[in-house]
Amino acid sequence: IIAAVDVGDEAIEVWAGAEDALVTGEVFGNNVKTKVEVYRVNRGGTWNYIFVNDVFDWLYADGSLHRFMQQVVFGKAVYQFLKKHDIRPDILHLNETPPVVTAMLMRADDSFDDTAIVYTNHTLVPAGFHDQRFSCERIGLDVNRMEYLLGLHGEKVGTFREYFLTNGDTMDFCYASMKLADIINAVSDEHAGLTVKLFRDEYGVDLTDKVIGVLNGSGEEWVSDDLKSIKKEGRLPTADELWNIREKNKAEVYDKIEKSTGVKLDPKKFTSWAVRRIVEYKSQYPVLRFLVHVMCSSKETVFTRESLRELWKRDIPDLLGANADRIYNADIEKNAEHVLDMLFDGKEEINGRDRQLVLGGPGYETAWVEQFRKWMWNIPEINGNVVFLENYGPSHLHMQAVAADNCINMPRQFDEACGTSDGRGALNGGVNIALMGAGPIEWMTEYDEETGKGSGFFVGPYTRMTEDGVLVADLESFYKNMPFDVFGKIEKASELFERPDKMKWKQLMLNAFMDSTFGLEKKAVTDIAMEERYAKLVYLNAIAERRGVENTRTKERTLFEQLFEPDVEREPAKYTAHKIAALISENKGNEAIKRFFTGAAFLDESIIDVSASLSNYLIERAAEDKKSSVEYRKVLRKISHYVEIFSSDNDIIWSVQNIVGQTIGILSAIEEGVEGAEKMRVTIHPGSMLKAADKDRGRSFIDERSVPEKAGLADTEGMPGPYDRGYETLKKLGDNILDCLVYNRVVFEKAAANKEKFTMYRMVHGLIAAAKDILNFTKKGFISTFHKTIFLSDFVPGSYQTTSTGPGHFQGLQLDVKQVTSGKGIQFNVKYDSEGNMVKVIAQYIKEGDFFFALPGCVDYMVNLGGLEFSDFSVKLSPEIAAKFNPDIDFEKQGILENVSKNVSKKAPFVVGIIEGEPFLVSNMKNRPPLEWIGAPDADALTNGRDFDLAGLYKAIKSEYDWNRFTGVNSAEEGSAYNAYQSKGSSQKISGRISSVVSEEALGEIMKRMEKYLPELPSLDPGNMGIMTYMEESSEFLSELQEREDTRPKLIRLPIEILNIMDKDDAFKLIDGIQRTAYGHVELYSSTEMITPEESQYIVAKKELPEGFIRNRSNTMTLIPITKRDPIQAQDIAVDRIGGIRVEDTIILPTGISHDTAGVARNIILGLRLSEILGGSVSEDFLDETLAQYKAFCEAYGIKGFDMKVADLNALIRGTDVNDIVIAINKLIRYMPITPLNTEEVRDVYERIHEVLTKA
Repeated sequence: IIAAVDVGDEAIEVWAGAEDALVTGEVFGNNVKTKVEVYRVNRGGTWNYIFVNDVFDWLYADGSLHRFMQQVVFGKAVYQFLKKHDIRPDILHLNETPPVVTAMLMRADDSFDDTAIVYTNHTLVPAGFHDQRFSCERIGLDVNRMEYLLGLHGEKVGTFREYFLTNGDTMDFCYASMKLADIINAVSDEHAGLTVKLFRDEYGVDLTDKVIGVLNGSGEEWVSDDLKSIKKEGRLPTADELWNIREKNKAEVYDKIEKSTGVKLDPKKFTSWAVRRIVEYKSQYPVLRFLVHVMCSSKETVFTRESLRELWKRDIPDLLGANADRIYNADIEKNAEHVLDMLFDGKEEINGRDRQLVLGGPGYETAWVEQFRKWMWNIPEINGNVVFLENYGPSHLHMQAVAADNCINMPRQFDEACGTSDGRGALNGGVNIALMGAGPIEWMTEYDEETGKGSGFFVGPYTRMTEDGVLVADLESFYKNMPFDVFGKIEKASELFERPDKMKWKQLMLNAFMDSTFGLEKKAVTDIAMEERYAKLVYLNAIAERRGVENTRTKERTLFEQLFEPDVEREPAKYTAHKIAALISENKGNEAIKRFFTGAAFLDESIIDVSASLSNYLIERAAEDKKSSVEYRKVLRKISHYVEIFSSDNDIIWSVQNIVGQTIGILSAIEEGVEGAEKMRVTIHPGSMLKAADKDRGRSFIDERSVPEKAGLADTEGMPGPYDRGYETLKKLGDNILDCLVYNRVVFEKAAANKEKFTMYRMVHGLIAAAKDILNFTKKGFISTFHKTIFLSDFVPGSYQTTSTGPGHFQGLQLDVKQVTSGKGIQFNVKYDSEGNMVKVIAQYIKEGDFFFALPGCVDYMVNLGGLEFSDFSVKLSPEIAAKFNPDIDFEKQGILENVSKNVSKKAPFVVGIIEGEPFLVSNMKNRPPLEWIGAPDADALTNGRDFDLAGLYKAIKSEYDWNRFTGVNSAEEGSAYNAYQSKGSSQKISGRISSVVSEEALGEIMKRMEKYLPELPSLDPGNMGIMTYMEESSEFLSELQEREDTRPKLIRLPIEILNIMDKDDAFKLIDGIQRTAYGHVELYSSTEMITPEESQYIVAKKELPEGFIRNRSNTMTLIPITKRDPIQAQDIAVDRIGGIRVEDTIILPTGISHDTAGVARNIILGLRLSEILGGSVSEDFLDETLAQYKAFCEAYGIKGFDMKVADLNALIRGTDVNDIVIAINKLIRYMPITPLNTEEVRDVYERIHEVLTKA
């Protein structure tokens, strides 16, 4: 959607001459102002501004004066636009020289002192500079007139004359770009060196080491749709998939070619493409003229040296003297004989190859174009195998990128700045034959059939060293050797293609895709990779050059945020996640959470994608800064908690919580220094997820391709390697959930009915590789893999009971070693004797950093006291050592462990409830065993005084000797694990009531006394002043609005953050109801994104505002989204937060987006009443009546101490001090009724508001 910015009277005015409706500059007395209108369009979250004036009538205008004035008017208009809108960019990037007038005016203006200027040069030949040199003779203006038109203030002219003026009479825009730039860059490393030479030759300046090469890249629009679909699934194509996609594309492209040319190409034949500009240095004709006969004749055609020479004389006019003055024909006879020598080396005859050739491009070399047409139609030997694409357009380049088997790039050495056709083809799995120079040498590697490595084929280089030691292009060698060199590489490529199994050809295609997309061997040639290169190599260096290194560091994060912002249209979920991640990185966690739950992407179909994208952004950042992961985990836990409130979809809740759980686990692994953890990612695509091979454990959300591969993936639980252990739900607690701790029966019963959808915690095993020398010990079960467990929920829904692991399996001979990495909890060991009786319950309070044991001969379970995360591994003890930990079991007795295991109880002796922050230990058994509190084991026994680190301990067990030292061998050598347990601390004091046990009966009494603290959940009572009554009482007022002839139009501005969490039907009724009134108009806006939402997504046609409508508080109200009752600040109602409108031009009313489901209806009525007060159509008594009505409404919902005054309402409608307005809004927030209505009740509310609005 293109929107006007500065048009009409607001247009930018530029001083210039005027003649024939075009801006010109011949006459000093003909100075007028010309208007430049500015429009904008949002692309990928970035505003693109469009400048419109009649002078911009033709790109690269031929008339020198016309072109000069195009660039001057544009340059001055951009500068004035930046000044008018107070835009102070970090970077002004001149992508070539035409906008340099803007750079000059900005550099002459002190307010742009911090703006760094970057100049990108794209040309490699002096002729590229000539169009940007405007001499007095060339454009008919003298120097003074040209300087005047540039727009400098008089006192600045002398300073900047040296930047533009060369030879005393020429305005040189290239020279000015070089002088004004803080950083100059070229488009490849080779081009950078050549740019230095070019500037030295042209201007005598030495830019050695000052020009930065930045390899070009291409975007997703050059990638075929099928390949994009695979990538959107979060996976990579296989070699077979790439082949199949290519074959499909070829069929479609060849069909288009047949329709446009009449030539039917055969998709089974190897086809080379050379579609690009047809200019001398690209060399298509000089290279291919000696090859086309052999390449494209049938295999039955037999050539002798003489017969081929005769065909060349017949079909190559240059051999008969045509174009004799052209450089490529300097030694044509000699070069032709050299090609014959190479083709017939050791052979009397050769056969045609029956391959195909597609040519095309803008035909600047008209003689070449005529030859290409002749190849297609008039040479019988090759008819049907050559195509020349007429009427060139960008679509031909796209066809080449997605369908060419082979793309030939054959520019003269050092004449190509970069080239992009090779990269675009490779991004689709295409194979290139390319000159060893320019762009290809930075990303492509030579294919080696023996190793299977490499992504294409090189020819050249064609260079020589001068007497002065300078490396230059050797054109003699180029024209002599390039034809057969290309032929030789086509032979290699086609031989792979024509093999029946095509296995190696497919692998080569995959190599090309991987190298170009990910830069596995060298550099990637995607647009994202290019942007990253610009950020790191150019922009940050430019800022450093301009402001100094320290200032650059402060800009680095924001600069990268801008550069790597995903496209809001193509990737809305990633765009939203990117914005949220930026807020979290800036320690704006609460704002990030608000954005997560209110952004346009918070819809049922995309919130899971947002969660995964956000998680991956945070993992990537944590890899750079481990300390940041602490804050990231806090925010993720809040998201996991709030998603239960903001979504009613069980699958969404489950998915988001499990993605969060896996992400927290990865962040924790990064903190712990787990090798490869920083490369791990989550995914929402089931086909790419890590899966347990031995059991269906559901979606893991961990991207299998990203897990550390040192030990390979585990086949079954317990085996070495990464293994998704899955998750545990409420079902794991069995009958250990206490009814007496329930405080919200509705919420609790909903969760109980969906036990398997409520995730308590997640587990992943094997991220730390087991030591090589004890892999057999792991396989035999003597030492486990390394485990990670993350609790996602602290409480059973609707209950004060905390979550826990629930009673586990009988430990037998196993000793589990654990450490808390975050949060706090209690470790219980239920100790058994040989008869299977509970003997004792051993409890240890645990917090971050603590280590503890799950003991042999026990059943263990852990209670989560808040945000609990822990790591563990287990070892199998000998019966003798196990008895040291639990003397009540005769571990050496045959069958004893099996018998005890059969008798263990699934009942947890204790559960924990937390009420008003107080933890209670609640007895869950009538005849429970005694409880013993213990302290932590002695870490020094394991670490020799170093800080305890479980991951480090696990890694230190590298051999059988280490394992024996840890577990113990016999009573004489008990092992460090038992020594640590034996030296455990004494029972520590536990704060609060948790040190004493409470029965269910006693807890019931406590709950009764606590009832006054429980939140009141008022229901909708039509007898009180509820929302229905509020609407009914306002119906008469609304009817009057509808019926009065003098009722002015009303604009009601609604945030999409609220509409997006409403039912679509309810949103439709609301908008439709407003727009059906005579006065009502709706405008949607976003409080978090720079987008212009459309009403059409709610199936409502936009009702246009009347012409001349001017927004003010008498006709405009804006609802703002509020996530909770926290007060807002002035910046929360700034122009960019309320959709581009000023506070003084609208009434602002806060509306809750969580439980305040009827808030929109309520606020529309309140806003209409307030606007009428300001409009003067009602008496001032109406203000008192409005306040009284709103007070009664709030009190009906139990809100006490209502102290909003008439002065507060006056601040909303007449206030000039933004602080007074904020105070009034905060009072409304404080009194915002929290009305948790069910779906039917909400539907009734919006049915009724629709009726009330349209009643008349």
